[in-house]
Amino acid sequence: MTPIKQTPINVNCKACGKPFVAERKRRGGRYRGFCSDRCRNVAAARRAERYAREGRYERAWLCAVCEQEFRAAGATQTCSAECARILQGRKISWAARTKKAAGDLFGGPYTEDDGDC
Repeated sequence: MTPIKQTPINVNCKACGKPFVAERKRRGGRYRGFCSDRCRNVAAARRAERYAREGRYERAWLCAVCEQEFRAAGATQTCSAECARILQGRKISWAARTKKAAGDLFGGPYTEDDGDC
């Protein structure tokens, strides 16, 4: 297999507009669009700000407590701090769940007085 000749091209930086000679990053890849890492980072920061303004990172979630639809950027289970406190109160510890499951498997109901396994 013969190597493909990569021809550099003259382009303008997408961030600062300064002309520079671009080469392909790898065989069959795109040409670089920025003259330096600094310009690439500046463009990424601008893009993140624009996406945040437009709400692109947000998506609709359903609250685990009140089942109200809400919008948030990260994966979250509740729509408010109040619902989060309610959900935290409902959670059962892993050990208690394990003991309950063992009680269900072996025929006896689990009670808090059973002590450690």
